Amino acid sequence: MVEALDPGQEAGSAIKYDDIARSIRGDEVGRAPYEVLWSRRGRHVTALIRPNGLQSHYFVKRVGDSRVIGPLSLSGELAAQEILFGTYSESFVARRTPELLHATPDVLFFTGLRDHKSLSRLLHARRLRKGDVTQAAHIAASLHSLPACAGATGAPILTCPVILYDEITPDDVGNTLGLNEAFLRLVGISPELQSCLRRAREMWTPTRTIHGDFQLDNLIRPRDGEELSVVDWELFGVGDPAWDLGAFVGGLY
Repeated sequence: MVEALDPGQEAGSAIKYDDIARSIRGDEVGRAPYEVLWSRRGRHVTALIRPNGLQSHYFVKRVGDSRVIGPLSLSGELAAQEILFGTYSESFVARRTPELLHATPDVLFFTGLRDHKSLSRLLHARRLRKGDVTQAAHIAASLHSLPACAGATGAPILTCPVILYDEITPDDVGNTLGLNEAFLRLVGISPELQSCLRRAREMWTPTRTIHGDFQLDNLIRPRDGEELSVVDWELFGVGDPAWDLGAFVGGLY
C-alpha cells in the first residue's frame, strides 16, 4: 500500500471525518475545518486536504454526477479496497494504491499523497520517464493476475457490486464511462473504428479484475520521486485487460 502520512494520529488530535464530510457537501456554513492543497472536478470531486491542527494529508473523494448516466456511485472504490486490502493485500498493485481510511455514504477518505503529479501532466511537461511506463505495466499486470472468481467453483470473490464489462460496444463504452459523447460521434463517422470495435468484441474475454479507467491522469508519482501509485478506482470491475491497456496506451499519443 501507499505509505500513510501519519493519518490522524498526531498527539492530542484526531481527524473529525464527519465534520469534514459535512463541509465538503456544503451542509455547513462557516470556516471549513481543513485546508485544500489541491482539488479536481471530474466525474467526482477529488482533493488533497490537511485538517486544521494536523500535519497529515488526506486524499478525499466526493461522489458526483454524469450528464449521461446521472448520479454515480463509489461502490467501485469500495470493491477495489475489499479485494486489494483484503484478499490480495500483499500484491504489487495493493502496495501502489492509497488505502481507504474512512467512508461516509458519499465521501471517502484515503491516505494522503503529497506533491504528486499525474503521468498526463508529466508527459505534457516532457518529464515522463521510461521507468514510469514500466511501473505502470507492473501495476496493470499485478491487477490483471487477480482472478474475479475463486477456484473451480467459480464463486465470486467480491461481495461489493462491481461493473461487469462483459462486452464492448460503442454504447457500452459511452454509457459506462459517462464522458464519451465525442467518442460516440466519432464511432458513427469512422468505419475503421467500427471495424476495430467489432474485432475487439469478438476477442473479448471478461475474466479478470480491471481498473476500468487506467489512464495517465490516474497514475501519479512524486514530482521528484520514483514510486508510481494508481488512484480513482470507481470504475473497477470484471472485464478484459485490453480495456485498461487501451486506456493507458491511448493516453501516450
